[in-house]
Amino acid sequence: MTVPCSGPTGGASGLVEAVKQVNADGRGVIRLSANCNYDFTAPAETGTRGGDALPIIKGEITIIGGPSTHIRRTGGPKFRLFEVFTGAQLTIRGIFVEGGDSGDFTGGGILSARGTLHLFQVTLRNNTADNGAGLSNDSGTAVVSYTLITDNTTVHPNGSGGGGAAIYSDGRLSVDFSRLSRNSANSSGGGVYNELGGSATFFRTTLDENTAKIHGGGLLNGVGGRARLVRTLVEDNRASDGGGIYRDQEAGPVLLDDSLVIRNAPNNCRPVGSVPGCS
Repeated sequence: MTVPCSGPTGGASGLVEAVKQVNADGRGVIRLSANCNYDFTAPAETGTRGGDALPIIKGEITIIGGPSTHIRRTGGPKFRLFEVFTGAQLTIRGIFVEGGDSGDFTGGGILSARGTLHLFQVTLRNNTADNGAGLSNDSGTAVVSYTLITDNTTVHPNGSGGGGAAIYSDGRLSVDFSRLSRNSANSSGGGVYNELGGSATFFRTTLDENTAKIHGGGLLNGVGGRARLVRTLVEDNRASDGGGIYRDQEAGPVLLDDSLVIRNAPNNCRPVGSVPGCS
């Protein structure tokens, strides 16, 4: 189905109704207008993890936009934009996902809670959350391709939490031909926070100019996490330690395959020797 930019069946309200319909049908494709802003000022649903601009994805849904199609939170209370339910699948293509704010909850732009998420030619920017400001992959599967994740911020009122400004993941994560840039974490993992059995693979991707107050300006590989970087660049990230990559002592391996970790401050990888091939 097609949701026009305006009119009685268009805009943000039309998109809400379209998601409801596809959820009821079980699967479907929603096409959005080019050069259109679908602006939200209130959540469609509020659950145990805060509010969502759109109904929680419970079927198999593909949403296609572009060029210059925006789904945005532009005011009102704090709420994220997308949430994917357990066992559901969401594919987003050619859309800007902006301005989500889940407050003290995870996933400011998108939360996939044991679901499956595919992002293709998406821009995730200016989203805020306790962790996973751009994207929170909570024990699910996330495939991110040809996507820009930028200017997302993690915050927490008491100073705790706040990890994974671009992406938080404790599931299966694949990022290829993408860029994670200028994201800022209140604690660790300015670019990515990968932990608790999470498996993260990066292919021909750049993590640059991300910051973390504590560890892992580019990537924090936490307890039980494992990561592989293939032809990937990690540069110009900052943290108090492990400006590029920080590997927790109880984490799995971080493998560099024809990848560069350079010009990060105050160092590239920590602890010393924890990431083979990184000085």
